[in-house]
Amino acid sequence: QLRGRIGRDGKLGYCFCLTNATSKTSLERLKLFKNINDGFKLSEEDYKMRGSGTILGTRQHGVSEIMSSMYFTLDGYEKAKKVYNSMSDEDKQSLKQNSENKFAQIFNNIVLN
Repeated sequence: QLRGRIGRDGKLGYCFCLTNATSKTSLERLKLFKNINDGFKLSEEDYKMRGSGTILGTRQHGVSEIMSSMYFTLDGYEKAKKVYNSMSDEDKQSLKQNSENKFAQIFNNIVLN
């Protein structure tokens, strides 16, 4: 959630994180947050620690564990990132539009049915 919200437009930004959590996992996550400046890398490490979220429930929100395990792996993500980075700007825009359309279809099927 922090990506794009701190230090926008090349301006210096600050983030102060406070917690009263003392568990080993919480402290490990805070260390990652402190030491990783790349939002994509941070999200990958966070995913490794937390796993996928649930659509309903008290854990993080997101894709269900079943859907996530069917469609997403970190290795697959790395391969997709390489392919994406090799694409032309026009192809990236087309992919973005197609992805938005597909997501809208899936969302409408879930919500409206």
